[in-house]
Amino acid sequence: MTDATMSKFLITVLLLSPGVSFGRSLSMSAEEVFDAYKSAMKQSLLRRGKVAYKAEGTMGTKFPSRYKRPETGTAAKRSIFVDGARIHVRKGWNVVEDGHSKIRIRECLLTTEHSFAATHGVPPYMIVANKRQRRREALLALSWVELAFEGYMLVDYDAKPLWEVIEDASVSPKLRKDLELIDGHETYVLEFKTPNRGHYTLWVDPNCGFNLRRCVLRLTGSDLFLGKPLSTPRELPPPRQATDFTRFLRLPRKIWTKTLDSVKIENIDGFFVPVEGRVTNINVHSNGEELIYVATNRLTEIDLNPDFDKYENPFVLGVPDGTRVIYEDLEGAGVPYLWVDGKMVADVDDLVIAELDKTAQQIIADGDVPPKLGSFKKTDANDQEPNTVIETDANVAESKPEVLAESNGLSIVVMILIGLAIIGVAGVLVFRKLKA
Repeated sequence: MTDATMSKFLITVLLLSPGVSFGRSLSMSAEEVFDAYKSAMKQSLLRRGKVAYKAEGTMGTKFPSRYKRPETGTAAKRSIFVDGARIHVRKGWNVVEDGHSKIRIRECLLTTEHSFAATHGVPPYMIVANKRQRRREALLALSWVELAFEGYMLVDYDAKPLWEVIEDASVSPKLRKDLELIDGHETYVLEFKTPNRGHYTLWVDPNCGFNLRRCVLRLTGSDLFLGKPLSTPRELPPPRQATDFTRFLRLPRKIWTKTLDSVKIENIDGFFVPVEGRVTNINVHSNGEELIYVATNRLTEIDLNPDFDKYENPFVLGVPDGTRVIYEDLEGAGVPYLWVDGKMVADVDDLVIAELDKTAQQIIADGDVPPKLGSFKKTDANDQEPNTVIETDANVAESKPEVLAESNGLSIVVMILIGLAIIGVAGVLVFRKLKA
């Protein structure tokens, strides 16, 4: 190879290397690039009026070598349906228990009125419902890569996209003076340093719809992560046995980085869509050791104009009728719900029984029940037979007949009146809660 050929080869390799600056003049300002990126996000898959797609990916964990723990990894497949305000995410992955492989399903469904999060397979069926639009619940069923494509780095409970986090911090973007090549693609490079939400760097591709080719978020000890400074000791369930590894997991983190890279973008029916990528999370703990998570994801099917009649059960949770629903808006109100025909239904029979029992127990606790009424209890008698009276010193055979009869008559009358009162109170409570 001649010197000239070698020089051309080295220049080509240099230009195609990730992150290499090559001195092209900039034609856009930092604000213009940032606004173009935000506009592009309004056309992202989850924000389109109608879309259906499938994806598959992996998630792996790498532990510090001294703990001698093998790397872990799982593979998952997802189906995503979007139709206006409705979003349905169905995620399935293998769970190995006692040497047996099982499929675990996680589903999230957002409608105009409720959000539902369902888990079934392992553990048993369960649905958590909420009246508020909890977009985060649906987002958590997506891959980290898909979330990054949509602009979500998920470092807070509000699940705000990164541009909202940046705008809330009231910081102006800074644009590096040269375009940079990422995997052979020209990109503008924006940087943001927020007061307590970390440092963002975005590599934006103007030739592919201003989508991200790369993104790095870096948090340090004083930056907020899920509402608390990153340096706050982690709150984890107590371990069965304290070891060096479990103590390591509870150490505060001094640096946390999330990196999106290896992004592939395709033009589908005139829209630029990120279809493949990787996200790497690196947690640097206070002792200097790192815990690393790596997620990959690839969109396998994309339908930008779907006919949902052709798909199996879009916008329907795959759980059986009779599944218990934990309705968080009425948590603690004593209102049980079940999943029937694709919607929540109040289990009124159980509700009435629960309210009657609660009201009766309150009356007894307040001392408003005559002694005779307090002596009644449920037995194994048939439903058609009346409850029996427990034998006490006041109603043994040696008691005076006329006194016993008078006392029994009074107890029955009082019992009927109190029973009617209990039913009335329970009815009002039931009506109010169901109406709410």
